[in-house]
Amino acid sequence: MTAIGFVQSSRALSLTEVAAATNAELRCAASGGAVESAGITGGASLEEARPGDLTFYENARYAPALRLCRASACFIKEVDARLLPRATVALVVAAPQRAMTLAMSLLFPQALAPCSLFGASGVSPGAFVHPTARLEADVVIDPGASIGPLAEIGAGAIIGSHATIGPGVRIGRGCRIGANVSITHALIGDRVIIHPGARLGQDGFGFVLDAKGSKKTPQIGRVIVQDDVEIGANTTIDRGALRDTIIGEGAKIDNLVQIGHNVTVGRGCVIVAQAGVAGSSEIGDFARIGGQAAIGGHLTIGEGAGVAAKSGVMRDVPAGGRYGGAPARPIRQFLRGEAILARLGRREHATTRVERKDAKNVSRRRERKMNDAIAGATLETLDIIRILDYLPHRYPFLLIDRIIDIRGDESCVGIKNVTINEPQFQGHFPLAPVMPGVLMIEAMAQTAGVIAMHAQRAVERPKSVYFVTIDKAKFRKPVGPGDRIEFHMTKTAQRRAIYWYEGRAMVDGALVCEAQISAMVGA
Repeated sequence: MTAIGFVQSSRALSLTEVAAATNAELRCAASGGAVESAGITGGASLEEARPGDLTFYENARYAPALRLCRASACFIKEVDARLLPRATVALVVAAPQRAMTLAMSLLFPQALAPCSLFGASGVSPGAFVHPTARLEADVVIDPGASIGPLAEIGAGAIIGSHATIGPGVRIGRGCRIGANVSITHALIGDRVIIHPGARLGQDGFGFVLDAKGSKKTPQIGRVIVQDDVEIGANTTIDRGALRDTIIGEGAKIDNLVQIGHNVTVGRGCVIVAQAGVAGSSEIGDFARIGGQAAIGGHLTIGEGAGVAAKSGVMRDVPAGGRYGGAPARPIRQFLRGEAILARLGRREHATTRVERKDAKNVSRRRERKMNDAIAGATLETLDIIRILDYLPHRYPFLLIDRIIDIRGDESCVGIKNVTINEPQFQGHFPLAPVMPGVLMIEAMAQTAGVIAMHAQRAVERPKSVYFVTIDKAKFRKPVGPGDRIEFHMTKTAQRRAIYWYEGRAMVDGALVCEAQISAMVGA
């Protein structure tokens, strides 16, 4: 299919004219007036620009495209000018994108606002204009548009096809009203642009609840749109209930925005697509509202404030404040919270990997135990009577019930059956009992002490064992009554009478606690 350009340049501009209009410094590898007088007739991105086009470069991510650029000229910062191909003229400016906007406005002035889709002048024979409506000179009304009684439309305004202008509505000079727009109960200033499908002046969402259901509240206010406002396609602005809904001078509202009744939008505000502002809220001058943000009713967004995309604003935002999140909070606080959540997610992922590894280890240990049984090997165990013989601890501080799988002083598994009758549960979260982590560490130490003493029984029976150090203790999951804890202790080092062990507490194959401890046996 042959490419068709829907917007044509009004005239060709020389590079000298472009540089003068944008206050750019003209630099080119070639010299002479031929380059400076070269005709510029279009604009395009770095990738698609061809001779005769302007483009701009402001973001380092597009550096590969810049090196292959074929445009006649490129707006660029001083620091990046060396990156341009020799065949492309550099237009050196401080703000390339702003300069590109100025140049495009000169080349394509008709693209700044909706034009007559019918390409006609004056009032189309297919338009419906009430006899009492007042139209100034040079007004264009496309076919199918409807102008109600006593409506007033200023000079140079264009009313698009099938637009509806309600009774008594006043539209200022130089306005552009797109196709299928409806405007009622509204006063529109000069040079206002309203894109297709927008709805202004319908009654707001006002109801009072009583025993019989919802009772509709009459909306008797107006919509007042001040000069130089731009309103995007399919945006809706409700008229006020008891006061006016006001859109301040120079405000820019994107597509699909909902403005509730009685709302005041200040001068120079920018509201991005799919945002919603509930009734009776006030947005200060030059505030910025991100896409899909929701502003609650009866709130104040201060002058110059910013609300990030997808935020849910439930409280006032101070002047100059930067807020984000749902519910919205100061942006630094919001970003800090997001960073914490990201770290927690990574930690949970790492924990899951550890648990998988633990499950594999459990499976290997079970397989090893079966192999030992098949081979006739017998692993030593210690019951509670023998544990009492080794340890001086007694109820309620004896924290292991049995020791199994003893392999000399190299490793063993201590067993602790947790019951609700234990005294720590009377005061440690009694409504949701949780085994204190320090007691699990103590149980690890008792297990290590028993096997250290048991290993020396043939040489000389030690009289006591002492808890020396604890390191890298981590508590992974809570443990409660009914759980059976297995303390897997593995010796990692020994120096004379001091033993170092790595301990891992498991419940049903899942890691609940881990630590590195040392114990000393004494005579």
